[in-house]
Amino acid sequence: MIILLPRMMKLGQLAGIGVVLFFLFTIGVFAFGKKESPQSSPPSSSTGSSTESPSKENPMPPTAKRSWAGTYPAPEFPEGMEWLNVKEPLRFSTLKGKIVLLDFWTYGCINCIHNLPDLKRLQEEFPNELVVIGIHSAKFSNEGRMQNLRNILLRYEITHPVVNDPEFLLWQMWGPRAWPTLVLVDPAGNVSAATMGEGFYPQFKEIILSLREEFASKGLLDTRPWRAVLKPETRKPTLLSFPGKVRVHPTVDRIVLSDTGNHRILIVEESTGRVLDRVGGPAAGFSNGSFEQARFRFPQGIAFSIDGKTIYVADTGNHAIRMIDLSSRRVTTLVGTGKQSQEYPPAPGIGSSVALSSPWDVEVEGQTLFIAMAGSHQIWKMDLSTQAVSPLAGSGAEGYLDGAGKDAELAQPSGLSLGADRRLYFADSEGSSIRYVDLSTKDLQVVTLAGSGKSLFEFGPEDGVGPNARFQHPLGVRVHQGKIYVADTYNHRIREIDPQTRVVRTLSGLDPGFKDGQDARWDEPGGLDAKGNKLYVVDTNNHALRIFDLNEGRVSTLILKDSWSAREGARGSLSPLTVGPFPGSDLLFNETLPPLRFSKREISPGRIELSLWVDLPKGYKVTSEAFSTVAVRLSEGKGRFLGASPLSMQAPTFPIRLSFEFAPGFTEVHLETAIAYCAEGGEGLCYIDRRRLEVPLEVKVGGKDELALRYPVVLSP
Repeated sequence: MIILLPRMMKLGQLAGIGVVLFFLFTIGVFAFGKKESPQSSPPSSSTGSSTESPSKENPMPPTAKRSWAGTYPAPEFPEGMEWLNVKEPLRFSTLKGKIVLLDFWTYGCINCIHNLPDLKRLQEEFPNELVVIGIHSAKFSNEGRMQNLRNILLRYEITHPVVNDPEFLLWQMWGPRAWPTLVLVDPAGNVSAATMGEGFYPQFKEIILSLREEFASKGLLDTRPWRAVLKPETRKPTLLSFPGKVRVHPTVDRIVLSDTGNHRILIVEESTGRVLDRVGGPAAGFSNGSFEQARFRFPQGIAFSIDGKTIYVADTGNHAIRMIDLSSRRVTTLVGTGKQSQEYPPAPGIGSSVALSSPWDVEVEGQTLFIAMAGSHQIWKMDLSTQAVSPLAGSGAEGYLDGAGKDAELAQPSGLSLGADRRLYFADSEGSSIRYVDLSTKDLQVVTLAGSGKSLFEFGPEDGVGPNARFQHPLGVRVHQGKIYVADTYNHRIREIDPQTRVVRTLSGLDPGFKDGQDARWDEPGGLDAKGNKLYVVDTNNHALRIFDLNEGRVSTLILKDSWSAREGARGSLSPLTVGPFPGSDLLFNETLPPLRFSKREISPGRIELSLWVDLPKGYKVTSEAFSTVAVRLSEGKGRFLGASPLSMQAPTFPIRLSFEFAPGFTEVHLETAIAYCAEGGEGLCYIDRRRLEVPLEVKVGGKDELALRYPVVLSP
């Protein structure tokens, strides 16, 4: 049993943290060759204090053939805990014969996010032998809310079982000391190996292969499929999907959004809300080319070049900086290989040969591009003329230490904004503070403007002056007209800081929710920009772009309007705000949608009209701001559709009438519908209901002369 031990625990903390992993820690050290980023530890229940784990680098000892079977029994999951992605709570007693990988994580932690692709990779490589279980022990109070955790599973496409541990019950039973901590349990239910940090995949794969071989040879490995117990979280598709950042063009009538959950960039006409272009999406990928060919993966920060003709994008999931040329309508990669750097912190270099680690935001000054490198707790800079890229501030250690740029400690910087005072302000999310790099000083001093500045575990919603104010994982910051505006993400608020007096006050928000007006509600706003007397805010969990009038103190929601189908003509497919194929392509039926199958109908030969009724939930209406569509396909048989497919409609009225012509025999009508609808009086809450309808038909003399179909739209997943 091998563990990566970043720091010996103070003996006085043992009683409050549990014994399982402490027992393992005393046996050995699981050492990875990769230098890992530092991790944060939560307060122990006995002391209420916290310690930060420094980074370590240990050589991998020579591998010898050995048994990875454990001897220490894994404690059972307690009754009454809340689970996601499964039909019912899991128990170790029912997982005997399976290899179990436990992931202790918290969703705001960048290192935890970095581990998700490797967890998915192992799931795919060992689909029947391995069960991955996430144990979510929240650092921030906001992260412990069940709905927020559900949103994160959807946002990052997490499909393995997750148990919510907001009271740290499982954390204390097992005794990890940092996020993330990963533990393997063998098929006999004994703890086999554990580690902290990133880069666990090669060693854990080797151990899983060894456990599979050893327990299969004894007839103790259960290889039966187990995915029948899964019930992945779902939600109704929305026009935007977890948007991350926003920028307003300084001179032209344009807004640019990172539509993060749809892996694309949207270019919107500010005055009307019309979507003029989309770049990338809807699927994730890493490729350059035209707007239609390009692919992104969870893009976040965006910035305009000085002349406004280029958009720079922090392509966070691809660990890259991308460039959108608005004149040629092409995307290229400036920096990044598409893979996370295997060095910590990443090494400087030139252009696309440099590997980065989760860039989260970008800012431009002349020929310099500043990068918030959340994954290495640093701020970097790039010379756009030479493409040389290197660290600007942050040693790579996660912390809150101010001082000279090369020595300062940052904690997941996630938002950037350059002031006229030559201060590069940044939202230091894990430190729950707003800080700046003084670019006018020779040694690039880092200063905490507001927030504790003394701990990674002091957070809250309190207004105040400088170090007395509190934030909770802020992700967005913008300097405008002498003030600093903050998207205080986990507090669901918009805050203002006076940089001269350091006074922090709340402008809008309280509890999470969705509401326009002067007493507005937000849900994890992630980014913001300003122009004139308005703040433009992407309200991430509400999947909306909202506008805060600074003079009136009122919030409104900008409804994005489709302008694509008009340019593409009758062959246009779904609205560019939906999940679907690209405009100009034939609509392909989504066979992954669960079909709604109707009973067989008998109809007469000849011309038949099909009337389609869709019943919306009470308080909702179809919207004219996006196109609804109906696509038609006939199985082999005696019939044809008398119209163009897909049919695009703005604010359709029901019934939707479709004409067919049938000859005697058997056939099936297949419809795929995408109905765009919004809440009455709250049009920012917009959804798209997608259905696949199947109607078997027997065409014969004496059948009915018309065909009617009706189905309800259910708001909840």
